[in-house]
Amino acid sequence: MKRRFADLLTAAQAALAPIDLSDTPGRPARIIDHFFEEERRETFVRLFKDLQTAYEILSPDPFLRDYLDDYALIVQVYQAVYNYFNPEAERRRIQRDLLQKTDALIRRHIAVVALVDTLPLYPIHRDIANVINADAVSERVKITNLYRSLTVYIEQHQQEQPYLLSIGEQVEGVIQRLRERQISVQTALEQMTTLTENAIAASEEQAQSDLDGSEFALYWVLKGQGLAAPKETARQVHAVLDAHPGWAYNPKVESTVRLQLYKALSPQVRWQARQNVLGEEPAPMLAQARRAATLKTTVDALLRMNKVVAG
Repeated sequence: MKRRFADLLTAAQAALAPIDLSDTPGRPARIIDHFFEEERRETFVRLFKDLQTAYEILSPDPFLRDYLDDYALIVQVYQAVYNYFNPEAERRRIQRDLLQKTDALIRRHIAVVALVDTLPLYPIHRDIANVINADAVSERVKITNLYRSLTVYIEQHQQEQPYLLSIGEQVEGVIQRLRERQISVQTALEQMTTLTENAIAASEEQAQSDLDGSEFALYWVLKGQGLAAPKETARQVHAVLDAHPGWAYNPKVESTVRLQLYKALSPQVRWQARQNVLGEEPAPMLAQARRAATLKTTVDALLRMNKVVAG
């Protein structure tokens, strides 16, 4: 086991060698750049898990004394990778669970604590595009940090601004497409910047709106779907949902609610389907299928939002 621990430690050090951890300035950005690809992160995580298991078995053997500094540094990199690429750790202020003896070592090992969580979050405000452009880091680091920053912002403000839920879903969609290599890092960064600006614009619009919080959340969903009169429709939708507060727990009531929402939205969805066509009108069957799909998507989004508001 001692030999295995030493071999695993050497392998982990080799995996981290390209980062240059000895140079403090820019270290968080180098960690993000190095582990941006998911395959590399997963390989490192598996290696660390094996290393940690060996440490837990051996500790407190005196054999480990000469390895403690190196091991503690590797643990800190592991925690940094988790924090940077898993925003839920950032927003909930938790670390990925470490095994007992490893956790105790890190708590005592103050010298390397600064390695973790040293990349500041972006401030979420209207000038976010300029902030990002001025940041002297790679686009990989920018998209990773903007994802963290926006996720934390949504978590902190979604109670009073529940429409942020729909923006959060779009954020996750961008990151998923990036991970699946459907879009480039540059495209993902542009889309995430736009979503951030949308979040700020929504906050400013809500402050000036005569809609209450619940109505505005529904309005934002309808506006995102491109309906012609989202404000008036939001009030109609809110009235329907307000009249059926237990719809989420009763399938029959939910069916009634859906039918009423379909009736309220149908005229505008028909308008939307016609306006989205380029060139000649679509065939009747195709237009009808588009209307039905748009209508269902919109109603589903409204009901999800209502659950958030009611919850």
